[in-house]
Amino acid sequence: MAATLLALAACSDSTSPRASLDVKIALASTGGPTMSSDADGNPLLTCQLNFSLTASGKVNATWEDAIYRFYVGKDRTTPRDTLLIPRADIAQGWGAQITPGEGKRSTWNVTAGVPFGGQIDFRYRPNGGSVKTTAVKFECATAGVLNAAPPTITSLTVQPPSGELPAGDPLNVNFNVNAPAGLWQVKLFVSGPCTYQRIIGGQLQTTLAQTLVVQLPANCQLNVPLTIALGVLDAGLEVASKTLATSLVIGDKQSPSVTPLFFPPDGGNASTTLSGDFFGGDSIEVMPNAADNHAVAAIIWEVLPYGTKDSVVVVNNELPTFVFARLRPEWSGPIQLRVYARDAVGLTSNVVTTAADSVHVHPLLARPTRTTTVSGETRDIAIDSKRGLIYLRQGNDHRIAVLSMSTLQVTETVPLPAVPQDFDLTPSGDSLLVLLYGQPQITVIDLTQTTLALTSIPLTLDAALSQAPVGIRVGSTGKAYVTFGGTTAAARTLAEVDLATHVQQTRTDAGVGGNAGAGILEASLDHSVLMLNTVDPQCLQRFSVATNSFSACMSRGVGLPPTVDATGGHFALGLDIYDASMQRLPKASGQPLTIGIPLTALSANGDALFVSLWNLGLVRLRTSDSGILDRTPNPVKPSLVRVSPDGSTLVSVESNYGTTTKISVIDLR
Repeated sequence: MAATLLALAACSDSTSPRASLDVKIALASTGGPTMSSDADGNPLLTCQLNFSLTASGKVNATWEDAIYRFYVGKDRTTPRDTLLIPRADIAQGWGAQITPGEGKRSTWNVTAGVPFGGQIDFRYRPNGGSVKTTAVKFECATAGVLNAAPPTITSLTVQPPSGELPAGDPLNVNFNVNAPAGLWQVKLFVSGPCTYQRIIGGQLQTTLAQTLVVQLPANCQLNVPLTIALGVLDAGLEVASKTLATSLVIGDKQSPSVTPLFFPPDGGNASTTLSGDFFGGDSIEVMPNAADNHAVAAIIWEVLPYGTKDSVVVVNNELPTFVFARLRPEWSGPIQLRVYARDAVGLTSNVVTTAADSVHVHPLLARPTRTTTVSGETRDIAIDSKRGLIYLRQGNDHRIAVLSMSTLQVTETVPLPAVPQDFDLTPSGDSLLVLLYGQPQITVIDLTQTTLALTSIPLTLDAALSQAPVGIRVGSTGKAYVTFGGTTAAARTLAEVDLATHVQQTRTDAGVGGNAGAGILEASLDHSVLMLNTVDPQCLQRFSVATNSFSACMSRGVGLPPTVDATGGHFALGLDIYDASMQRLPKASGQPLTIGIPLTALSANGDALFVSLWNLGLVRLRTSDSGILDRTPNPVKPSLVRVSPDGSTLVSVESNYGTTTKISVIDLR
């Protein structure tokens, strides 16, 4: 059947020729080649192909897929690759239809990573006919590539030619190349003490004389001869190479260097100088900034006058950004820090030493410390040395929790009808006086009874002024002193309440004209002295229970809670320490730097001030001049600190309005 059809077709053709179309595509001109590079820096060669098309015949035609044959090197008989160009791309360049008699021009850009040639077989189908092909060839390379002689390397030298190249110095490689076909790529390879490779584009130059400045890597071995190899590739993909074995070695006779920066004790910005106070167990943070022409082997530091040395060993020349010089816990007094470096061949750098008497280290004193965590948030504590108990004022929970100092366990809780706003122990330790929010009374908890029952002492208030009790402290003569808040100055008074008779009187000598400003009230550990610090008006007063008199106002330490020693001989507001005459004591240089105002507590005998610093624990200052004595680690970050009335214990509380309270008990004996 197939043979019959072919015969019929042949017969038809012989009597009535079928109309057809012939297309000719020629290369009118070539633009380029031009050099560029891709996103990774690899060379690219681009040519602009300007094609012309003529069509002759009787019918229209449509495009089919084209075949692109890609040639590299000098062989133009066997393509390196063959690609299919979709008919849609062909139609985009020439138009969808080919009509008889038309002449067209079309520009095509071809690109490759090497000099190349090609042939495009444009395929088309006349209407009602079979597929036909018109082929066009092109070259995207310099003229004469196919017949050019291979490339040659006429010279290859290095500078210095022999001897020793100082580590870190550049090596100069000089070469001359002839490439009649055009130089496409030059590859330099260095071996021996290390490996180094570099590739540069030839830009299709026929001759190239160049000096490459080579910075060898830092991990090169010393005293190993260098070998230099050069390879070239021309546009015809012909290769030439040359190797130079030298007696040149890398040497190191240059000492390393350091330009250290030191971080201050408070963790501020680094500086070329160092000063301030550190503590045993701390580390001085240093940015060594070490450098060497070959390799730094170690960063060394030494602490004078102790002569203690330590170092950081450098591996694979990965220099540390920071080193930490640790200070031993027992060290005390002025120190100097020496920093230097040593390189891989044992050469030592310059030595940088901090200034004399600019850095002081103070002992780390690890006092016996116990901790516990209890339920509830704690606003304040009262330490009962007589019974070995700590009373926790837990406002959100409306209770007083009783903590045993021996077991650090809560032994009982005293529920309260309202939020406990303030409280204080009586001097005998037999009663705990509590102010409850919104209640015009002093709630009394009798601590001598097995069952801790509540009684009350009424307070006389002016309801029209919204007067309410806010603070309470008990004096050594059996009288309580209560501060009031309210809407007007007339309401913000201080009352003296006789605990035996319940007689209440307003102290018009408190504050300014009787206006106590709802101030902060604190007592000495023996309750013989009270300190009143008011905000509005500003007034700091000392009250002597024995003489029943307030001092004149002093406008210092606004809003700070005072801390008072056992007898009232000293008090402190933050880091400011005062004597009984309310004169601020002098300060020596070198107080611990803090952000804001730290929590403080005076020792019972008044000779030291404990300063709570979150990053350091407890720093003890000498009262007479605020000089630093030592540091004690504290496992909690306290919201308040208190010293026991007998001076044997410091209790710190970390609560911060949470659902639990962490407590540390530190033995000061």
